[in-house]
Amino acid sequence: GRKRRFSGNQFSRKLASESVTQGVSCPSSLKLNNLPSFDCSTDDEISVSQDDFEDAEDGGSRIIDVACLQQLIRDNCVCASCKSGHMSLHETERFGLAPKFTLACDKCGHATSSILSKGSESGKFYQVNRRAVLAMRLIGKGYRALRKISAMLDMPCPMANSTFNDHRKAVHSAAKTVALRSMAKAASDVIQVRTDAGHQSPRDIAVTTDGTWMRRGFSSLYGVQTVASFDTKQIIDVEVLSKHCHSCVMMSAKRKKSAITQAEYDEWQTGHTDSCSANTSVSSPSMEMEAVKKIWPRSQ
Repeated sequence: GRKRRFSGNQFSRKLASESVTQGVSCPSSLKLNNLPSFDCSTDDEISVSQDDFEDAEDGGSRIIDVACLQQLIRDNCVCASCKSGHMSLHETERFGLAPKFTLACDKCGHATSSILSKGSESGKFYQVNRRAVLAMRLIGKGYRALRKISAMLDMPCPMANSTFNDHRKAVHSAAKTVALRSMAKAASDVIQVRTDAGHQSPRDIAVTTDGTWMRRGFSSLYGVQTVASFDTKQIIDVEVLSKHCHSCVMMSAKRKKSAITQAEYDEWQTGHTDSCSANTSVSSPSMEMEAVKKIWPRSQ
């Protein structure tokens, strides 16, 4: 049979035995054990403390039950045109998570519509969609996770997968721009600090470097190496290594299934080389050394 891969380290068994002795399995269990328990299967009323409420704010976004909002408007709003008809609220269009609602009078038919989300300055997207994609990327999740969250909140499908990818690329581009500016400023700051301290070679700075991987067990396909200034403790450079390219995997699968010819694959490979996300072939433990080799020439 296939040999199982051990994903722990020399302390795993010791920690496991200590956890069994103490009656917990991980640090998260300690936190969970301190939480009050309640049975989710019953209809018992859950007590709510005053700490669960915050002062109301006029701005920001909310998750609202549309049926409750429709009832509120129908019971309390009258038509501005005929002054007697009741207003009803209906969703007429949806742009991702940005809905377009129409208020219509049930007597005279007067109606007005509005999209309940702020648009961007360029007018190309709605902020709620971009924020949703950014939130998913911040917690390391993607399109499927956004759909699952929307379903659990009884919300419609957030957006198409292609739209999600367009937002993801825009978020990545903006994050990269901000990161480069931040690291450039950090480098200037440390040079200025050493200049003010009277160092003859302010650009010869002391740094510390550290690497991290996407997963443990020396089998990660991705690794990140950061370099921080010893004087200012700011990040001045970073290198991301990847042994995986989704496009390469997909095209290789098509070639194996004879969906494309070898000539078509070679032509695609030639144009894909510069944009391929796989930029290393070294083992996961060697990623730190490989990343430092790429970072150091940039310090000249």
